[in-house]
Amino acid sequence: MAVPVGIAGFCWGGLYPFRLQHDRPDAKTESGEPLADAFFSAHASNVVMPADIEGVTMNLSFAMGDKDIVMNLKQVQQAQEILARKEDVDSEVVIYAGAKHGFAVRASRTKPDAQETKQAEEAERQAIAWFQRRFAAVKRGNAS
Repeated sequence: MAVPVGIAGFCWGGLYPFRLQHDRPDAKTESGEPLADAFFSAHASNVVMPADIEGVTMNLSFAMGDKDIVMNLKQVQQAQEILARKEDVDSEVVIYAGAKHGFAVRASRTKPDAQETKQAEEAERQAIAWFQRRFAAVKRGNAS
């Protein structure tokens, strides 16, 4: 049985769940297989639009705030549209209202009722649910 592998990236690391799916030798194993079974990105930085999104070939869960100054709402909506057109790619884009860049990792746990904390926890649940779903597909032998 294959052991499922997931890739999660945040901020500058949020770019790599996109790029590690591109059809390039450095995004595959020596035998040409994908590096991972599931991909999650939150508040990604340095995403080249639309090329990085168009290169997505597998599955992707993406969390972004609508107040992100690094990847603005228009770009996120463009990414959402590109992914929606990819019939063979399972994807989701969740836009968090009022969330700024870094919301998924910079929330203060000392203020559990703060919107930022709640959104960070929701993004965490988003990632966990995504990996659980995708890993279940791998275990069933249906990793597409």
